[in-house]
Amino acid sequence: MIISAAENTDLLLKNAQSVHIDAMMSWFPDADSIAHWAGPVFRFPFSRETFHKDCRWRDMASHVLVDKRDSILAFGQLYERSGRTHLARISVNPANRNSGVGRVMLHNLLDEGSRTFHLPEFSLFVRRDNPVAYRLYSGAGFTESDFPKDAPMQDICFYMTRPNSNVQTGDG
Repeated sequence: MIISAAENTDLLLKNAQSVHIDAMMSWFPDADSIAHWAGPVFRFPFSRETFHKDCRWRDMASHVLVDKRDSILAFGQLYERSGRTHLARISVNPANRNSGVGRVMLHNLLDEGSRTFHLPEFSLFVRRDNPVAYRLYSGAGFTESDFPKDAPMQDICFYMTRPNSNVQTGDG
């Protein structure tokens, strides 16, 4: 299923709730899938309690993209990191991958990040073995940048940034 323009208007970015986090647990059936999404510190096997805790969905601006039936299509988080709005843990429901949902989610997160943080740039990490996500982020204007000195996983991720076109910088 490819998301058409009409279907896109039926999609809504919402603040993540406990029920959404519960639904996401089925997206990650093994240790590799959870590590690929959330990094090496996320526990597997997980319980409901550890998934909720490790996801840190209450500590960060956590959002879901839902359809008109309130079915969760995608998840992503936003927070400030090194003076940038950082996008984290973006994932698309396996049933909706390769449909355009990731692109819709990314653009919604960029809009929400602009409204929430008012920072001049966005940043994110993308695994080197995830060319689909890399192409999505590149297509949205992200470019590879120097890896933050305090960040782990330099050997398995690219660090990407892009300007926030909704924030004025400089003298004006």
